[in-house]
Amino acid sequence: MTTTQSALDWAATGSMLSGVGTPIGAGAVLVATYIGGNSLKMWRRQQLLQRHMDLAERVLTRVVQARDEIASVRFPLKEAHEFAAADKTLEANGFIKKGFEDAKWRKLSGAQVTLHRLNRFQETWTALDLLRHSAYVYFGNEVADAIETIQAQVRRIRIDAELYAEDNGNDAEFSKGLMNTLSSSRPKSEVDELAQAVDDAVKKTEANLKPLLTEVATITQSEIARVSRQLAYGVSRKLIASLPFGAAALELVDYLAERRGKQGLLPAKTKTGSAEIHIA
Repeated sequence: MTTTQSALDWAATGSMLSGVGTPIGAGAVLVATYIGGNSLKMWRRQQLLQRHMDLAERVLTRVVQARDEIASVRFPLKEAHEFAAADKTLEANGFIKKGFEDAKWRKLSGAQVTLHRLNRFQETWTALDLLRHSAYVYFGNEVADAIETIQAQVRRIRIDAELYAEDNGNDAEFSKGLMNTLSSSRPKSEVDELAQAVDDAVKKTEANLKPLLTEVATITQSEIARVSRQLAYGVSRKLIASLPFGAAALELVDYLAERRGKQGLLPAKTKTGSAEIHIA
């Protein structure tokens, strides 16, 4: 029986393939590490943008809500049921209606109505206090100062309501100042300074945060995913091209893609064998 000696040295071929496998494996690790690192960076950036957007929305919502609720607190018309509730609160705190003149009791009851209205919206005042610190960290002094301006008006209403309850009316100018704080009613020729301060604070907040919301809204999930895929594919081609037989493998991939009419799925190959990445 004749034995045919193969011209191939399989031992040497195995060693050669083993040598090729080493850089291929290393390349795969590098690709995975690079892609994973960039994906993590993009995910972190996305999370940071999302936190900014969520906080901006909460701040804007609460600031506008506070403006409307302050207007409600200062609404000139006080209804009978509000006075009835105020009278009960005063009596529960030791104030006896019979011991006061009607005008004085009316003043006490009116001040208590204002305090009840303020307390009704306590959730908003508390939320603003919590948001002010976060707003300073994320958006700086302007937004935090605008929130503080609104809070200052709330404190001013509360303090002046208590002063109004004790006011004897001897200082007409002082009494008028208290009424201007507690009520939005005034002649058209007079400026409502408290309402103006609140409106200015809202406008300042909007000017700082609305552009941010618009900018972040343009960065969609699909765009982030698209950029990530383009980046990963481009890096993969560069690393594969640097490996033994890498250029030939890429040419085969491009040829098959062209034959199947899927050029849109794979970026066009440049002269260097790498992908051209366009980040729109």
